[in-house]
Amino acid sequence: GMRNTTAEGNSTQVVFLTQYENIMLGAIGGVLKSYLLMPFVTLKYCLQEGRGFPRNVMEWYRGVVPNAAFMAPITVLQVWSNGYIEKLVTGGERQLTKVEKVSVAVAAGAISAILFSPLDLLVIQQQRLKLGMLATFTHIKNEFGLHKLLRGLKACTIREGIYTGGYLGLAPVMTEMIEKSDLFTLGPVPSGLLGSISAGGIASLITHPVDTAKTVLQADVLGVQYGSTRQAMMEIYSQSGLSSLYRGGIVRCGQVSAAVFVLSTLRRKALEYKAEIERKRIQAIKGEQVELVY
Repeated sequence: GMRNTTAEGNSTQVVFLTQYENIMLGAIGGVLKSYLLMPFVTLKYCLQEGRGFPRNVMEWYRGVVPNAAFMAPITVLQVWSNGYIEKLVTGGERQLTKVEKVSVAVAAGAISAILFSPLDLLVIQQQRLKLGMLATFTHIKNEFGLHKLLRGLKACTIREGIYTGGYLGLAPVMTEMIEKSDLFTLGPVPSGLLGSISAGGIASLITHPVDTAKTVLQADVLGVQYGSTRQAMMEIYSQSGLSSLYRGGIVRCGQVSAAVFVLSTLRRKALEYKAEIERKRIQAIKGEQVELVY
């Protein structure tokens, strides 16, 4: 961060996470999120594809290890990209505005779809084929060609942009607004929870039809039934109405809100911890109080 002096002469400093700190945060958040939310993911796929939910608990977690192994680098990419773009926009000298915070997070999420889209396709196919991850990958490569791993990429870009905009942008903005509002007298954790549920709900509502289309597109690798995201959405809508585009919507809303809470809280705690260390360091060196913002 860069030092600024306000009109009152108080020293303020903006705190940013370094690239390495963002990488660490993304890795921890990605693994934690995978293990907590895998049953939600399985239930969502089942509802969207119209297949039964498995009764065996082990089946709920089918694909969790590769999911966590892929989720860590994806979340790393989202958090790192967010930090990188944030520095580009601010020059490391000021806080992002509310609109910038959400916009930067959306861009970071859109970038991550290049990794996330093939992962989602592999998990969907793995559950359908009941094969291991490597066997599923080999099956797709041999039967359909590697290019099919990018099926549903456009839909995933929209979904991840808005989802990441939720947890790295909208959730912190809404949490801050709730904390400063006269309507609520909540502590940091309830404010964070309410902010995350609000941001997760909004992100889910906007993206769920696209996510449903992406799931059926990736389940239908050869494109026998669905040619594109738009066609899949139109066909589902014309056959079964608007509600069918929101199949598994409540489950995904809970899943997204929980993920938003876990990831936005982790990032906030990391920034608070860093700000406190920085405040003590400056006080020890210069013997002055400093206001730290992030």
